Amino acid sequence: MIQSPEPSFDFTLTSANGDVSLSDYRGKLVLVYFGYTFCPDVCPATLANVGQALRSMSESQADDVQLIMVSLDPGRDTPEKLAEYVGHFYPSFVGITGSQETIEQVASLYGIFYEKARWIR
Repeated sequence: MIQSPEPSFDFTLTSANGDVSLSDYRGKLVLVYFGYTFCPDVCPATLANVGQALRSMSESQADDVQLIMVSLDPGRDTPEKLAEYVGHFYPSFVGITGSQETIEQVASLYGIFYEKARWIR
């Protein structure tokens, strides 16, 4: 058993099926992933790797793991778009979003730094 040295902070954001809280998955190994659907490489590669790992487990083992993707791009990532996106990688993955302010608060709880880059040609 792996014990986290830091407490996990509860939060609530919105999925295509309504509000989702971290505490909804108490008793499971929860992987909280921060990303966005327009991410060209790291996000899809990471989600594909986790999906593949879950497929290599028995069904009961995989059922004990929950990936939650928190969108860092709430302006473009709707709950429905997130559900479609994460569903391509594994059926139980959940994508959640909220207001920019709420996303910033949740990211801050977990020490996540991000910024929107503007590409100039």
